[in-house]
Amino acid sequence: MARAGANDMLYAEGQGPLFQELEGVVEQNVKICPLTSDNRRIVNRHLPFTRPSAFGREHATLGLGDRLGLCSDAHLQAVKGHPIKPILAQQSIRELTLMHRNYDQVMDAAAWSVLRNGWHEGWGADGDHLKQDEEVAMALRAGCTMITLDCSERLGKKPDQAEAVGDFRALPEDLRERFIGDYLQQTDARGLDLIFTEESLAEIVAVYWPAVEFAVHIWFELLEGAGRAMDYEISLDETLATTPPAAHYFVANELTKAGVSYTSLAPRFVGEFQKGIDYLGDLDEFSEDFVAHAKIADAFGHKISVHSGSDKFLIFPLVGLHTANRFHLKTAGTSWLEGVRVLARLEPALYRRLHARALDTFEDASAYYQVKADLSKIRPLSSVDDSELPLYLTEEDSRQLLHITYGLLFDDPQLASAMMTAFGKHKSAYDAGLASHIRKHITCLGL
Repeated sequence: MARAGANDMLYAEGQGPLFQELEGVVEQNVKICPLTSDNRRIVNRHLPFTRPSAFGREHATLGLGDRLGLCSDAHLQAVKGHPIKPILAQQSIRELTLMHRNYDQVMDAAAWSVLRNGWHEGWGADGDHLKQDEEVAMALRAGCTMITLDCSERLGKKPDQAEAVGDFRALPEDLRERFIGDYLQQTDARGLDLIFTEESLAEIVAVYWPAVEFAVHIWFELLEGAGRAMDYEISLDETLATTPPAAHYFVANELTKAGVSYTSLAPRFVGEFQKGIDYLGDLDEFSEDFVAHAKIADAFGHKISVHSGSDKFLIFPLVGLHTANRFHLKTAGTSWLEGVRVLARLEPALYRRLHARALDTFEDASAYYQVKADLSKIRPLSSVDDSELPLYLTEEDSRQLLHITYGLLFDDPQLASAMMTAFGKHKSAYDAGLASHIRKHITCLGL
């Protein structure tokens, strides 16, 4: 692969099937091929290392969302030499919608980077935070090897205790009796010191049973017959209510009983996992909560997954320690912010444009992301010298401003074009800064 004008191209020599199938123009026995989705799929068929893989329950994995399609080279530099597998192609429907991309484009960016870097250590592709059958099917058609099922719309509202008990007693008799036998009459739930009462079980069933049924449905209807190994993550974190350890146990136990081969589960932990900034909360309280969830994951064999994991350096040592480095961590926005940091340092006029538009669009962006950013605490651009612009990337309120407005920045065609041109111009600086930043995540996790 090499640069040809404004674009990278694939140069192929020879007369074998791969050479014949690739679409391109032959010049002096060399076929010059554009980096299209069709050519990527041809390369995938002939070069297995360019295809994404599933990694199962035993490997530490790192989700590396790349909203721009520019970051995989740096992501591969970051993970090189570390015992963690990169999930290079990770995007949610929200991210695809905001950036006007599709899963084929996400897969293209990751696979071409794998080929360009000669990466043979494996990589994954995650259809992230999918909520509907059609979304899962779309991700599977694109070749995703991991599905993160967002169960937030299937989690029931917590009823008052009397209502929950009444609903529990009204369940079909065979189901109610099974729940009683599996939980109320269980004196030692896999050695986890979990005690269920009728009231607590009824509340858990009211909130989590619909999510379990949905996860079981998706597995048997779409994933079991996918024709390839799949990593299946159950996300319970997109809610304001923390996940009680007993509820984690209930969900894991029910999925196991149903025969669902899930890989990881993402509880909603105590504290706040806000976008683009470090963990907010009491570390002792988090540690106690996380240990309880990690023990449940160990008992069932699945991995713990930590969402909104960008820049949560305060808790990374605890995550690595209490999972014995058997976890999944999702990041995305931090890779975008490292690009913005480069613009603040090397393209101050452009940075000022994007910062001003971010302020103008923050309210609209807040419909997609919940953050604590207080715009009144952000220093006005007019009072900041060019040399100080990178400081915006170190301050919580401005980081969150820049984090959540990315899609609306790219809705301005002229600004989008200028940013992409600048990212290309400063690719070496962007790659170096991003690789260093992601490597900091990995080392803080103990890997």
